[in-house]
Parts: sequence; C-alpha cells; structure tokens
Amino acid sequence: MQPERYEAWYTTRRGAWIGEEEYRLIASLLARRPGETLLDAGCGTGYFTRRFAADVADGNVVGTDIDFDMLRFAAGHSRGIGFAAADARRLPFPDDSFDLVVSITALCFIREERLALREMLRVARRWLPGCGAFIAVAADAKRFAKPGCPDRRSGAPG
Repeated sequence: MQPERYEAWYTTRRGAWIGEEEYRLIASLLARRPGETLLDAGCGTGYFTRRFAADVADGNVVGTDIDFDMLRFAAGHSRGIGFAAADARRLPFPDDSFDLVVSITALCFIREERLALREMLRVARRWLPGCGAFIAVAADAKRFAKPGCPDRRSGAPG
C-alpha cells in the first residue's frame, strides 16, 4: 500500500476516531515518564511515532520499519524523530536499548511474529507495572491464537 493512502485513512472520520482511541489507550497503559526512550517497531508512516514524540517534550522516540517507502514518508512528515530501516525480527539495537517498545498494527504483517516479539522484549528496559509486557493484536486472531482455542466469533476451533 502507498504510504499516502495508508496515512490518509487516519483523516477519515472512522480512522481519526480509531487512531485516537488506540493512541489514548496505549499511551495511558505505557504511562511514559519524561526522558524515557521509546521504540516504535514497524512504525509504517510514523502516525503513532509522531504522536508518542509529541506527547513527551524531549522526544526520545525512534521508529523502525522494513518498508523504505513508509520510512521515507515517516521521516518526511516528522521532526526530531529518528527513523531506521530494520526488520522487527532482527532489531539492530543492543539489549535494553529503550525504556519502552510499542508495535502498533505491525505484527499482522510479520510472518514470524514470535521472533519479532522476542526482539521487542530484548531491547525493552521497562515493562508495564503489574503485568510485564502488554500485547494487543487487532488482526487475524487465528494467526495469534493458541492451537485448539475456539474462535470466539464463530465458536469454531482455532
């Protein structure tokens, strides 16, 4: 998909509402503190990366993506944010590089999502209070479901 087309969805009534709700919920769970660093793995057009950078005055936000067109778009529409070409399954950062790591609407595009999740946990220093890692997936539930778990929409086994 073209970055302009993907980003334009967030300007639609539905896209604006969903984007705002997703951001509000995730930001409240993260409870970012001033000075904390954040990696947005699979940042795409940088929509959420920009939101996180604007939320804390000192920035300290980096976005990564494997799609060069998306990264170019993200960098061209952002100020003070670092962007890097990187595969979420092999992040080019040392262990514990970022206070927090998010990946919003990206796991559904990664074949080996467990490798990506392992990498995100590897580079994260801080997990959420009381619950460790927080992962929410709004994608093809069958891809992420435990084998044999029922599909809650139909009751069919996963």
